[in-house]
Amino acid sequence: MILLFSILSLLIMSSLGTTETLLKMTAIKFTVNDDNIEYYPDWSRLTTAFSACVWVKDLGSGYNTIFSYHTNELVMMANGYFTGIFSAYQHFNSGFPTKGTWFLACMTWSLSSREQRYYVNGKVIGSQQTPSGRSLRTGGKLKLGMWYASVFRFGGEMMYLNFYSKELTSSEIARMVQKGMCALVAEEDEHEASRVIKWEDLIQLERSGKATNTYEYANECLVNAINKQNEVIEELKDSRQKLENIRLEKEEMEEKLSTKMNATLAELEVTREEKNEMETELEDVNTRLNSTISELEETQKNKHTMETELEDVNTRLNSTISELEETQKNKDTMETELEDVNTRLNSTISELEETQKNKDTMETELEDVNT
Repeated sequence: MILLFSILSLLIMSSLGTTETLLKMTAIKFTVNDDNIEYYPDWSRLTTAFSACVWVKDLGSGYNTIFSYHTNELVMMANGYFTGIFSAYQHFNSGFPTKGTWFLACMTWSLSSREQRYYVNGKVIGSQQTPSGRSLRTGGKLKLGMWYASVFRFGGEMMYLNFYSKELTSSEIARMVQKGMCALVAEEDEHEASRVIKWEDLIQLERSGKATNTYEYANECLVNAINKQNEVIEELKDSRQKLENIRLEKEEMEEKLSTKMNATLAELEVTREEKNEMETELEDVNTRLNSTISELEETQKNKHTMETELEDVNTRLNSTISELEETQKNKDTMETELEDVNTRLNSTISELEETQKNKDTMETELEDVNT
């Protein structure tokens, strides 16, 4: 049953990614016997800086060596008994997860920092200084699952052991932990350019003992990937339905807009005709207004002429009035003089009448005298 599940997983893995991805997700299970892998890699790019990171499930007891290099040049253990560089070792009593739990172990160092650090799940659990000017030796043998002297064997599983040609930072290692082992299915190693010794090469090397490939964690990752893929498919289906609904709504809106646009165009046509009529009326009004303005201007001219003539008439009238007033004065004077003349005339007439009476009396007397 397990074999069938493993075969099915392999088929699924092949469908999800390349052979390289399949190898990255494959773990090696070591017993505490003589299981080991020996390899003479090219260390030339790792002499002044390196980082070794591996996912580990510790199932054994004792020292549990993950790898050793060049006798005592490098040693890394899964439980902290002996981990060191340049024959200087450290022993860690805490910081490791419960046995049987996968965790990420990293060892980093550089010639410039002169400090070797050991990380468990992104946290530094120990560090030590290295001698000034001391670089990593080349030409040695890398041994997985056992110390160089065929002791302190590894019991458990390891996956995705890589050596990088730089000293990884705490944040970079923390990011590896955050992404988790399953990230190997979907994405490329963030530090691919500096990955010198690669797991997919190590896993294909000849082995000693009973070290075997295992796909247990890969199966879990694949199930998660399939579930996530199914979720994505459902989301895509839902998105497609939403897009279809949006398309239908868009068509309905376009139809409504088309109807409204046609109605608006008809209204605009009516408005255009009304506008033309209004423009014609405005032109007529403008013509009449211009004519009225011309008439007003002519009236204004006539008004000015009349005002001038009126001013002239008024001047002459004022002169006539003055003359009449002078004449009236003369008339009054003459009337006064005439009254005086008349008075004197009446006096003279009275005198004449008196004289006539006297004359008549005298004539009578003369006649009487004559008689």
